[in-house]
Amino acid sequence: MGLWSKILGTKHPDSDVAPRSATEARNALFAVNSPDVPYRVRRANPWEKADLTAEWWIPARSSSREKVERRLRIRMRLDPSGHEVRILQEQWTSAREGLSRSGGYSRG
Repeated sequence: MGLWSKILGTKHPDSDVAPRSATEARNALFAVNSPDVPYRVRRANPWEKADLTAEWWIPARSSSREKVERRLRIRMRLDPSGHEVRILQEQWTSAREGLSRSGGYSRG
Protein backbone atom coordinates (compact mmCIF):
# COMPACT_ATOMS: atom_id res chain seq x y z
CA MET A 1 0.00 0.00 0.00
CA GLY A 2 1.45 3.34 -1.02
CA LEU A 3 1.32 6.73 0.65
CA TRP A 4 -1.71 7.91 -1.38
CA SER A 5 -3.61 4.75 -0.46
CA LYS A 6 -3.04 5.50 3.22
CA ILE A 7 -3.99 9.16 2.86
CA LEU A 8 -7.15 8.36 0.89
CA GLY A 9 -8.12 5.40 3.07
CA THR A 10 -7.93 2.86 0.25
CA LYS A 11 -8.43 -0.73 1.39
CA HIS A 12 -7.13 -3.64 -0.68
CA PRO A 13 -8.28 -7.27 -0.30
CA ASP A 14 -5.89 -10.11 0.43
CA SER A 15 -4.11 -11.43 -2.67
CA ASP A 16 -6.02 -14.74 -2.59
CA VAL A 17 -9.46 -13.04 -2.79
CA ALA A 18 -11.03 -13.20 -6.26
CA PRO A 19 -12.59 -9.96 -7.53
CA ARG A 20 -16.38 -9.90 -7.84
CA SER A 21 -18.42 -8.37 -10.61
CA ALA A 22 -20.26 -5.09 -10.10
CA THR A 23 -23.55 -7.01 -10.21
CA GLU A 24 -22.41 -9.39 -7.46
CA ALA A 25 -21.25 -6.46 -5.33
CA ARG A 26 -24.55 -4.62 -5.87
CA ASN A 27 -26.58 -7.73 -4.98
CA ALA A 28 -24.50 -8.33 -1.84
CA LEU A 29 -25.06 -4.73 -0.71
CA PHE A 30 -28.82 -4.96 -1.32
CA ALA A 31 -28.87 -8.24 0.65
CA VAL A 32 -27.96 -6.44 3.90
CA ASN A 33 -31.32 -4.60 3.87
CA SER A 34 -33.69 -5.80 6.56
CA PRO A 35 -36.46 -4.25 8.67
CA ASP A 36 -34.35 -5.03 11.76
CA VAL A 37 -31.36 -2.81 10.88
CA PRO A 38 -31.06 0.99 11.23
CA TYR A 39 -29.78 1.46 7.69
CA ARG A 40 -30.82 0.80 4.13
CA VAL A 41 -29.05 0.44 0.81
CA ARG A 42 -30.88 1.75 -2.23
CA ARG A 43 -30.33 2.83 -5.82
CA ALA A 44 -28.95 6.36 -5.86
CA ASN A 45 -31.03 9.27 -7.08
CA PRO A 46 -29.70 11.02 -10.23
CA TRP A 47 -28.63 14.12 -8.26
CA GLU A 48 -26.43 11.96 -5.99
CA LYS A 49 -24.15 11.06 -8.92
CA ALA A 50 -23.65 7.52 -7.64
CA ASP A 51 -24.85 3.98 -8.29
CA LEU A 52 -25.92 3.08 -4.74
CA THR A 53 -26.56 4.97 -1.51
CA ALA A 54 -26.45 3.62 2.04
CA GLU A 55 -28.20 5.68 4.72
CA TRP A 56 -28.15 5.38 8.50
CA TRP A 57 -30.29 7.38 10.87
CA ILE A 58 -29.39 7.19 14.55
CA PRO A 59 -32.15 8.78 16.63
CA ALA A 60 -31.49 10.62 19.88
CA ARG A 61 -31.56 8.47 23.00
CA SER A 62 -34.26 9.50 25.43
CA SER A 63 -32.23 8.41 28.46
CA SER A 64 -29.55 11.10 28.15
CA ARG A 65 -29.98 14.79 28.96
CA GLU A 66 -28.39 15.86 25.70
CA LYS A 67 -30.25 14.65 22.64
CA VAL A 68 -27.96 13.99 19.65
CA GLU A 69 -29.25 12.71 16.33
CA ARG A 70 -26.95 11.54 13.56
CA ARG A 71 -27.55 10.81 9.92
CA LEU A 72 -24.94 9.21 7.72
CA ARG A 73 -25.08 8.81 3.94
CA ILE A 74 -22.54 6.92 1.88
CA ARG A 75 -22.73 7.35 -1.89
CA MET A 76 -21.12 4.48 -3.78
CA ARG A 77 -19.96 4.36 -7.37
CA LEU A 78 -19.08 0.90 -8.68
CA ASP A 79 -16.11 0.75 -11.04
CA PRO A 80 -16.33 -2.61 -12.87
CA SER A 81 -13.09 -2.17 -14.81
CA GLY A 82 -11.01 -1.57 -11.68
CA HIS A 83 -13.07 -3.85 -9.40
CA GLU A 84 -13.47 -0.89 -7.04
CA VAL A 85 -16.16 0.83 -5.04
CA ARG A 86 -15.57 4.56 -4.67
CA ILE A 87 -17.43 6.31 -1.87
CA LEU A 88 -18.32 9.74 -0.60
CA GLN A 89 -19.41 9.86 3.03
CA GLU A 90 -21.62 12.62 4.45
CA GLN A 91 -22.69 13.06 8.07
CA TRP A 92 -25.20 15.39 9.70
CA THR A 93 -25.51 15.87 13.45
CA SER A 94 -28.14 17.70 15.41
CA ALA A 95 -27.85 18.20 19.17
CA ARG A 96 -30.13 19.83 21.65
CA GLU A 97 -29.86 20.29 25.37
CA GLY A 98 -32.65 22.19 27.02
CA LEU A 99 -33.37 25.19 24.79
CA SER A 100 -30.01 25.26 22.97
CA ARG A 101 -29.50 23.57 19.61
CA SER A 102 -26.46 22.91 17.49
CA GLY A 103 -25.75 21.02 14.32
CA GLY A 104 -22.97 20.03 12.00
CA TYR A 105 -22.17 18.60 8.60
CA SER A 106 -19.06 16.84 7.36
CA ARG A 107 -18.09 14.97 4.23
CA GLY A 108 -15.11 13.11 2.95
